[in-house]
Amino acid sequence: VEEIMVCVGGTGNTRNMGLEKIGIEITEKGFIRVNKFLQTSIPHIYSAGDVIGLPQLETVAAREGHIAVRNIGGEKISLDYSKIPFSVFTSPEVAWVGMREKDLRDKGKRCQCRKLDMKNVPRAKLSKLDQGFVFIVSEEGVVKGVHILSEFAAEMIHSALYPVKLGLTLEEVRDTVNVFPTFSEAVKLCSFLFSHRPEELTCCPA
Repeated sequence: VEEIMVCVGGTGNTRNMGLEKIGIEITEKGFIRVNKFLQTSIPHIYSAGDVIGLPQLETVAAREGHIAVRNIGGEKISLDYSKIPFSVFTSPEVAWVGMREKDLRDKGKRCQCRKLDMKNVPRAKLSKLDQGFVFIVSEEGVVKGVHILSEFAAEMIHSALYPVKLGLTLEEVRDTVNVFPTFSEAVKLCSFLFSHRPEELTCCPA
């Protein structure tokens, strides 16, 4: 390793805006403090986007803005930040959604986890881009999180998003018919490892 990049986070660009003067609470890092409905400390003033210090992603900011407008109109909806997908555009890429194995263990729960090497994914082998793996975190047969290291992890993670968001079981993931051969089917292939050994996987297990 020649160079290491360390990301230390960010701060809110709220200085000299006079927000404190009108009673809007600011966090120690300069972000606007909001509740789960995106209300500030002044209930009729809402805030959304990077300035509130939650996952600083364009898609998250857009969704927060939509939620804020609906809540201003009288609704009471919120965003589940625990089920938002993330990606780091390195080579290979890293992507994840949902819980980590450590998250379950910290809650005193037993984690059932499986790891599938990308060399066991037909499309990855054919393309000679078989570096990386898929890691599924489950609890009592329900998918809680998926972590991917692969050249196309940012694309593949969407195959894991809905199982995590909807709380699908491993069996439901296995019952899903995928396009073959694709990188995205790696999530389904990984789900088979809860009942099969890697060498028992066929090209397109059903």
